[in-house]
Amino acid sequence: MPPEPGWPGLFFRLDELNDHQDVEGNPIVYRAFARHADSRCVYLGQYTFTKLEGISGREWRELPEKTREIWLKFFGDTLLANRTLARIVLRKSQKEEPTEAQVIAKCESIKAPGARRALAEKMEAEIRRAFNRGEEGIVVWGMKCVSYDYEFESDLSTKWQGRHKSTSQVELKARWGLNMPASGSEPSDDDEGDDGVEEDEVLTSRSRGHLTRKAKGKKPTISRGDSVSATIEELY
Repeated sequence: MPPEPGWPGLFFRLDELNDHQDVEGNPIVYRAFARHADSRCVYLGQYTFTKLEGISGREWRELPEKTREIWLKFFGDTLLANRTLARIVLRKSQKEEPTEAQVIAKCESIKAPGARRALAEKMEAEIRRAFNRGEEGIVVWGMKCVSYDYEFESDLSTKWQGRHKSTSQVELKARWGLNMPASGSEPSDDDEGDDGVEEDEVLTSRSRGHLTRKAKGKKPTISRGDSVSATIEELY
């Protein structure tokens, strides 16, 4: 994620269908946030995403084991790794690359938490081999700030004042009207937050391990007159 508001950054994910474009092929603009270890949420700006070259097998093998474990844990714990897991399973059974239709069908069959976790444990060695060989990898998105909503940031800062570190996620959501899923959880389906901000306009980031590929670009000059009409899709 960007180190400071307005700066370019990188976003790491496992495979997904979302290409971060609208139906006309235009980049979707996201209201991006970074969440700190103390649950403090920092507004980064309005961002677009461009797909970059993913993490190669060599880069994966050079990552610390602790970082690799963080990523591999997704296979049993969340739906985020379902497409990757489905391809690995199908590739092993068919001895060839699966079709998109086969991947979608397999994802449906393993979306139940129990089935997914059992399959991930059974396929752990094969999952590691797929990443080591570069058959699967981490997808990298370049983040570019295109605008900054100063009015929103000011309102957010005002609502933050007086917040104690012990404030729960539920209290944060009630105070901010923001979608802040707990670690490993899926987002809620609420349509709108308490402050009128649609919850699917919010992108929160969580630690993905020590992936340090450098983002290219310079900090943009953002005027207070900038505005953006965002069509937002949810990443979590």
